[in-house]
Amino acid sequence: MNYIEEYKKYLPDLKKVGKNYVARCPFHDDKHPSFFVNERGAFHCFGCGVHGNFTNFLSLINVEAQVGEFKNSEEAMKDYDNKIEYKYYDLDGNYLYSKIRFEKDGLKTFIKQPANKINVLYNLPDLLKRETGNNEIWLAEGEKCVESLKTLNNDAVVLGFVNFKSEYSEYYEDYFKNADVVIFEDNDIKGWINTKEIVKTLKDVVNSIKVFRFKGKGYPVGYDIADFLKENDEEDFWAFYEEMPYLYKNFDNDKVVITSNLLMSNIQQPEPILPELLDIPKGVVGVIGGRAGDGKSLYSLYCALYGWYNHKIKTTIISLEDPLFVI
Repeated sequence: MNYIEEYKKYLPDLKKVGKNYVARCPFHDDKHPSFFVNERGAFHCFGCGVHGNFTNFLSLINVEAQVGEFKNSEEAMKDYDNKIEYKYYDLDGNYLYSKIRFEKDGLKTFIKQPANKINVLYNLPDLLKRETGNNEIWLAEGEKCVESLKTLNNDAVVLGFVNFKSEYSEYYEDYFKNADVVIFEDNDIKGWINTKEIVKTLKDVVNSIKVFRFKGKGYPVGYDIADFLKENDEEDFWAFYEEMPYLYKNFDNDKVVITSNLLMSNIQQPEPILPELLDIPKGVVGVIGGRAGDGKSLYSLYCALYGWYNHKIKTTIISLEDPLFVI
């Protein structure tokens, strides 16, 4: 079967990008194409997270069609498993829409009702706590993670997202201003990309950004904070919390952007990310961190060579650990 031709019957804007094909996702309001397909028929949306094979895709397309025929989504999905409804509100507490998550043929997905073009952060009214206090802001991917974090004995603002870049609005900036932000990162590529977008979006607004990260600690791919809280008690959570690294910190207005190995090995790109794509403003200190063997020295050399060949920027590299033959 030619899977690409089959997908094109449902995705007329499907175009080849590198080895894969990309289109706007049919399962959420996708302004920028984020739905990837390969020639073996597998698909993954980096916007809403839905993924599977071509059979799963056809099943979901049929679900979308069925739901569109009913005003009552419960009636449309009465035969589907593990249905959970999460309601979304604006800052003033006015109801906007629901996301109904369920399983179809073993595949987890969701339907948005009503299917409007509004996209906001989950649990948004919680942000109003910032009007009366200097509460931390916790950001977690998915409603289930937010609900899990809300069970902890803490007064932090807890917000959820699927695609932070499309759900965050400059209208919220006053509430985020000078806040200490904690990202509860999912242990997968989508989680790492969301972290990068959050840092890029908030670094000039907030006071600091830390990340609650599972990568490199033996946790499986896809593991999230809801899984952690299900398997561990609150004492374990706070012990993990105290060890969180900074991704960004404003020290008395001297801004330090910490890129870490998040930007190289986590996203597993075939080429290192170009220095100009890190979006580090002129005049700040950039710190490249990671474990032994992650490629920090090699990446520093790459940045230096890139700066010279492309912009004639002279760079001095001082190594305190590598022998001369390595440099």
